Amino acid sequence: RGDLTFENISEGTPLASMFAGYAVAVADFDHNGSQEIVLANAGTDGNQLFALQDGQPAGNWFQIRLRGTTSNRMAIGARVRISSGGATQVQEVSGGSGYASQNSQTLHFGLGDASQVDEVVIHWPSGLTETYTGLSANKIWEAVEGEGITTAVCACPAPRARLSPPVPNPVTGDEALLVLELTRSAAVRLEVYDALGRRWQTREAGILPEGTHRLHLPAGDLPKGTYFIHLRAADFEAVQPMVKW
Repeated sequence: RGDLTFENISEGTPLASMFAGYAVAVADFDHNGSQEIVLANAGTDGNQLFALQDGQPAGNWFQIRLRGTTSNRMAIGARVRISSGGATQVQEVSGGSGYASQNSQTLHFGLGDASQVDEVVIHWPSGLTETYTGLSANKIWEAVEGEGITTAVCACPAPRARLSPPVPNPVTGDEALLVLELTRSAAVRLEVYDALGRRWQTREAGILPEGTHRLHLPAGDLPKGTYFIHLRAADFEAVQPMVKW
């Protein structure tokens, strides 16, 4: 309510189920600034995905996702403090948010009537502290450790996509095949990391149109071992493991 009290708005939603709920996670699945809830219920209710407030944000908002370079890539343990409209909020990137569940690692801040964030301070796990000022509201920002906030991602639905596991797997030859399905055009990037987090390959596949795409990943120069293929298509990200024999 804004006055340190709360209102129960669960009536008529899966939160009011009589079955036992054992996991819940929150994320902005459609990137419109309003967070959706995934609820795992026992019994016939099963898993539920739903939104409150008709799926629309009640005020302005600010989202930021972090990518570590010296710190771990997912920036787990990083702390973000924002100041906006005379108020200060703090959140931390977590590697686990509850039993059998994980909230989105894109941090979401409600701003009310404020049209911008006056100051953002990021404390990275490596010890680096970075400060940014005057960032616009109602956008998804991405901060890369030591490289600044390089781009503001539009608050529009991410391309729905699906990445298949590599074929063959384990890989014994010179390449692996990946199948990527896009429901709208997106710039596609592939990166290959080993189990120690070292990057072995980066491939810019360019802007691919809607449809199914066969991506050939060179594997002949990779030593034997376990690898992780990271794919990004606009706001869609996926990781597939691969073993090289």
